[in-house]
Amino acid sequence: MEFRLLGPVEASAEGRPVALGHPQQRTVAAVLLCELGRAVPAERLIDRVWGEDPPSSVRNILYGYIGRLRTALADCGAPGVRLARRSGGYLLEADPERVDLHRFHRLTAAARDGDDRVALLREALDLWRGDALSGLTGAWAEATRARLGDERLAARLELYDASLRLGHHRELLPELRAQAASHPLDERAVRQLMTALYRGERQAEALELYEATRHRLADDLGVDPGPELRGVHQRILSEDPSLAVPEECGADAVSVSEAPVGTGASGPPADSALPRVPAGLPHVVGGFRGRDEELARLDALLPPGPGPATEAAEDPAGAVAIAAVCGTAGVGKTALAVHWGHRVRHRFPDGQLYVDLRGFDHDSEPLRPAEAIGQLLHGLGVARERIPADGDEQVHLYRSLLAGRRMLVVLDNAASVEQVRPLLP
Repeated sequence: MEFRLLGPVEASAEGRPVALGHPQQRTVAAVLLCELGRAVPAERLIDRVWGEDPPSSVRNILYGYIGRLRTALADCGAPGVRLARRSGGYLLEADPERVDLHRFHRLTAAARDGDDRVALLREALDLWRGDALSGLTGAWAEATRARLGDERLAARLELYDASLRLGHHRELLPELRAQAASHPLDERAVRQLMTALYRGERQAEALELYEATRHRLADDLGVDPGPELRGVHQRILSEDPSLAVPEECGADAVSVSEAPVGTGASGPPADSALPRVPAGLPHVVGGFRGRDEELARLDALLPPGPGPATEAAEDPAGAVAIAAVCGTAGVGKTALAVHWGHRVRHRFPDGQLYVDLRGFDHDSEPLRPAEAIGQLLHGLGVARERIPADGDEQVHLYRSLLAGRRMLVVLDNAASVEQVRPLLP
């Protein structure tokens, strides 16, 4: 039996479609599939399917949907698939490999630690058949669709980075053009296309793309290109050999997102110990409006900018500015933080770090501090095999690497003080 969420919500048994019902009933199925193997309380199902205005007889309606789904699954006779009632709610049991969403997550996780990243990421992206949960409406479906769309984009960009490391710029060029056209403000996509164009002896086109992106960022967001995009631009102008096609297409070939910025032909080699400038913020979404008061309050927390020393800049305590963005689910906390982070990126010339702590992610457990610090250290350029195993040593290394640097750290989806405290510089 197969369940599909990465597109229209569908199920099939031995190639024959299984009727999951009308959109609301399919939303119930989608929630249970996202929470596969975990009991979902009726109240949570009602909230995700009907939102804030459920009908008065909503529990009877939900029981009817559950009954019809249970019958449809039982009629298939597929082994290991069962919709059961538990004390904590309703539980759908199935092999995660039979659900495209969970297979996608397994493949992308394997690609982060495996050698054959390109094949694994291609296999993961081939599971998609359009927008996730297509045809379903409501706040939960829309938020989940947006989140999964971000995951799909991140996997695609990781695929392009891995493929460029292997020298596949010619084969990638049509995909990179389409990616940059659909996400013109995503600097990572622009960097990848500029690299492919340069390697394909289209230096002038790569430089024109940079200028067009620079103007678009200024007009739409009021910001300059980030340090990594500026670095690729400078390396193209100087014909930096580190940007050329790798002679040996191995795992240690230069990546457009990992090569040091500003090294010329006479500079240090691409694998030198120069620190890279992390640019970990998620891509910005167009159409952001409002929140002027909140943006102003965040602006007021900015450290002193370049210029004459101020009393705050001379504070021997070196206090770190901390802002907590709070609000109910779906109100736009992440969008606000990411939008502001891109807007003031130039005030943090040493880079930006981002980690999703998954504090309220219904598909996975909250991120433990050790896992979060591992992600942040990797973002700061520490190889995974060199990250200390001891938690105190991790914290010490993390704070040592941030000491004296002007950086922005965004901790998204935090559930507790315990998650956040070890991650403060």
